Amino acid sequence: MAKNRSFVEQELLSAIDTFNGRDSTYGSSYIIKGKVMQLLFPNGLDLKTEHDFGRFALLNFITSKLIRYSHSFKTGHYDSMHDISNYAAMLNHLTQLDLEQDEERKDS
Repeated sequence: MAKNRSFVEQELLSAIDTFNGRDSTYGSSYIIKGKVMQLLFPNGLDLKTEHDFGRFALLNFITSKLIRYSHSFKTGHYDSMHDISNYAAMLNHLTQLDLEQDEERKDS
């Protein structure tokens, strides 16, 4: 039992170190994130389909990377911009799939 407890304690201490390191670098992004998402969707969201949730997730990833970049604005944050490029391409793909599905529904 002590071995398991020691492992769990080490994991939790490691998580605290990670939190403190990220928080000192990027600030309380999780608080800012809520404000940003509320501004983007002032009327809330109605997510129903697999693609709705996927598109929201990707937009969520993008906003996280933008916030991270803003906290490193002086030096930039290459990885975040690189990730945004990938997320944007995936978001476009899901949007295209939705448009194609809408067209198929109209034709049938």
